[in-house]
Amino acid sequence: MHAVLCTTFGSADELVADVAPVPKVGSGQLLVQVKHASINRIDCQMRNGYGRNIFAAANEQLPAIFGCDASGTVVDAGNSWSFREGDEVVVAIRPCYRGTHAQFIAVNELDVALKPQHLSSTEAAAFPFVACTALSALHIAVQHVRCDFLI
Repeated sequence: MHAVLCTTFGSADELVADVAPVPKVGSGQLLVQVKHASINRIDCQMRNGYGRNIFAAANEQLPAIFGCDASGTVVDAGNSWSFREGDEVVVAIRPCYRGTHAQFIAVNELDVALKPQHLSSTEAAAFPFVACTALSALHIAVQHVRCDFLI
């Protein structure tokens, strides 16, 4: 499969378009063929070395495939009761995982939702992490306001 690999931490010049093995689907996972993937600030920060201690502690090595959200099609539903092959989906990988900057990704089915029909696959790939960030900020703001009311 085609993938964008980070061969060493640093600038975008360190990224290489290359071939990587298609991931194997584990229990509770889906194999998704990626149509579109977004590039978020966290992807750029990770490429620059953010979290490299966690990366090393997890015994992971470079080259690595980054990317946290995408849209695509389920090509192997494994033993899933929720998804079937051919389903159009949105992928939002939980923190510390990545891999959407590739042609295929094996992803936990809990990190996948059916793509809303009114969104294009480009739009669907663009919103997951941005929406989670906005929701987190809103949650923090609401908690702060609640605290102000108690004082």
